[in-house]
Amino acid sequence: MKKKKFAVIGGGWSGLYALKYLLEENLDTQLYERESNLGGVWFYKETPGGVYQSTHTTSSKTYLHASDFPLPDDTPHFPKHDQILAYLNSYRDKDLRLFFNTFFSTSTIIYGNLTCQTWKNFSYINVTKYQECLSWGSNGGFWAVEGLRHTAHKNLLNSTSLIIEVGGNRGHDTVKFIELYNASIISYEPLVPMWKDLTKQFKSNPKIEIHPYGLGNHARSLLIEPHDFGNAGTSIFRKLGAKNSSTIQKIQLLDIIQVIRHIRKTRTKNGIIDMISINCEGCEFEILPALILNQMIQYFRIIQFATHTGLVSESSCIYCQIEQALERTHKILYHYRKLWEGWVLKTTTAN
Repeated sequence: MKKKKFAVIGGGWSGLYALKYLLEENLDTQLYERESNLGGVWFYKETPGGVYQSTHTTSSKTYLHASDFPLPDDTPHFPKHDQILAYLNSYRDKDLRLFFNTFFSTSTIIYGNLTCQTWKNFSYINVTKYQECLSWGSNGGFWAVEGLRHTAHKNLLNSTSLIIEVGGNRGHDTVKFIELYNASIISYEPLVPMWKDLTKQFKSNPKIEIHPYGLGNHARSLLIEPHDFGNAGTSIFRKLGAKNSSTIQKIQLLDIIQVIRHIRKTRTKNGIIDMISINCEGCEFEILPALILNQMIQYFRIIQFATHTGLVSESSCIYCQIEQALERTHKILYHYRKLWEGWVLKTTTAN
């Protein structure tokens, strides 16, 4: 039977709670709000609708809050409308699933994929270079110098830097980034057992956040089967084995555009993220096209990624379009084609 999807219309108290409870039942649900903020009638605006500028609650704060999230201690007994609005936003922000399944009319996202036909839509594509790229094989010379993905960023990263890791894996890259740069790291690892191991491994370091989600070109839940030693080859693009296999796990993917918008807003001063490192067995063919189509590539000082062409149909076509899109804003830091590569923003200067 085709999996059902659910929509919650309106981001007031009731809508937010409805989203919370539906997601807790692992139902594929998204909330849509007409305005640019949550709150329903508690969102004050100059145009008709909503509260007056002077509105306070007539119910005590004792009864207003959610059971799992009390109002701040310094909240007045009868809060003003903007305090209620701030509370609702805080309630959403504390739970990543609520945050990334809420959509406003002003937060348009371009959804789509790159294919062997889409290169014709981009005026910057050099056809000769594109066709040459299609003939490339992978450059296995990388494995003799694989530490480059950790050391190539000397003088570009330091203790004030922010790194996004897509694919926490067993924490090897995280360890190296901390050892070399002591940077802040936000890591996404969707396999829950591995997420638990990583959380335990790095629990004493407040600069490291490990989230139990993957990232993709749209939010969704799906089934996945661990593959290879230490789950190193696990991919959302691999076909499942026997349907009743005890090794199959359910994972959650968040929308990469929503995630990056949130991080830029809450974790950066100028909207620039120092590095995104992508090593997730094929998800690069979702994440990078999504960033390109939504014109967000330029918000990363460094982009490095592993390429897994054997997992995705039309992967060479997608890869070659990614290459020419990156050339517009970034220059090569290191490049082992169709295996591992790093790019740095053209306006970047050394620390």
